[in-house]
Amino acid sequence: MPTPFAKRSAPLSFDKGLGLCFGWFAFSKKGGEPYIDAHGDHFPEDEFVKAVDALMARPAADREINVDHAGGARGVICTAYAVTEEIAKAHGWDTGGDYGIVGSFRPDAELLKSIQAGEMFCLSIEGMAHDVETIAKSADAADVAKAEHKRTMRKVDLTKLAVCKLGAHEGAAVAIIKTATDAARRVVVAQIAKYQPAMTTVADGHAHVISDVSDRDIKQGCTTWEQSANGSGYGHSHSWIRTPDGSIEIVPALGHSHALATTTATVENKMPPTPTADTQGDAAAQLAKFRSRIATAVALPADQAAYAKRLSGTQLDAFLDGTEAERATVAAPIHKSERTGRLFFKGDEALVEFAKDADATNAELAKARGAEQAGVIAKSAAAIPHVKGAALLAKAVYQLPEAERAEALAALATVDASLALVTKHVGSSGGDNVPENEADPKVVLEKAAQAFAKSNPTLSAIEARREFGRTEEGQRLYAAAYPTT
Repeated sequence: MPTPFAKRSAPLSFDKGLGLCFGWFAFSKKGGEPYIDAHGDHFPEDEFVKAVDALMARPAADREINVDHAGGARGVICTAYAVTEEIAKAHGWDTGGDYGIVGSFRPDAELLKSIQAGEMFCLSIEGMAHDVETIAKSADAADVAKAEHKRTMRKVDLTKLAVCKLGAHEGAAVAIIKTATDAARRVVVAQIAKYQPAMTTVADGHAHVISDVSDRDIKQGCTTWEQSANGSGYGHSHSWIRTPDGSIEIVPALGHSHALATTTATVENKMPPTPTADTQGDAAAQLAKFRSRIATAVALPADQAAYAKRLSGTQLDAFLDGTEAERATVAAPIHKSERTGRLFFKGDEALVEFAKDADATNAELAKARGAEQAGVIAKSAAAIPHVKGAALLAKAVYQLPEAERAEALAALATVDASLALVTKHVGSSGGDNVPENEADPKVVLEKAAQAFAKSNPTLSAIEARREFGRTEEGQRLYAAAYPTT
């Protein structure tokens, strides 16, 4: 499992004229012996060589520095060089037995002022170790805590450099300041006090280390970067603040928080606890409860499902954990909108009034639209008097889309006109009333047609009139009744 780290190193020196700062980034050896830092970690020399090579292959924009491993970028790493015992001998360097990473970085203007004032003068590397060897009798928390050398960090990936106030490497005590105008170097000695780091309580199978708890001047900071025991995500850290009474309060992150452990330790226990019968039983009970809630949620009636969507967190849990009768009582709607079908529950009384007003207005509008539509349908039906069921046809036509409605009405008008011609009495003026003037040619034609129809009972009225019109008498009488001009 990859392990994140943040390691503070020796004080730095800086060039005021160039705005560059120089210093040890981290140690692999001190006094010729493998260096174990305040966290109980050791970085082999070869790991630093590979890590620095990968770091400097990155674009400058990806080689950030910040303050106390928190906040945005405050500068860029300019150079980094792994000084191993072998490399030092090859160059003829006498490092006094100190080996590790040296380099330079360019801070922004405000951070440079803090460095010049002696407020910030130590460096801290940050990154990820993808292969961690635990140096203890076992991975048990007690064995790890007792071991002076707790871990050896391998497959190291360096990502950032932080500027901090206190260094974790004992013996790093001098910062050298070189200005552009001074002919000689001015040496400022700043003794780094030894301090006692603190460990947080365990949450989600992990804990964090806070390195600055003994310095009361530091009002805020950041914990080490750690990963939860289940290995999810890329890890995280927590910001912390010092309250007015001097205690430290840790800011929540990723849905959890920590407190300072009552006994101080220098390394966190990242191993998940060994399951016991009790913990396994608790986990099984919790899983059963979750499954029960899911089953209840899937089977909720529509009104209870609508109510449940309004809830979250513990309120939703309590609703789903209740009995069916309790849910039915709590989720009983007090109103349902006729217009939208929306359900309203207890506590929505003010909204119900608005919904009722909207429903009433909608009903009035619908009534008015219905009366208007009824009048239009009646008028359309009156326009096709010769079509049987005209009222029903007109009503059906008004269920069609508006674009199709006009075409359908036009078709019905054409049918009505055709029916009017077919049912029109031969020789009549369009009506069934015969004029009283017996000498009128039209009256003569009509009576002759009626007599022909009466003498041919096998023919329908329309067929009889058609056949009479084909006879010589019918043609003669029709010509007399309707002479051509």
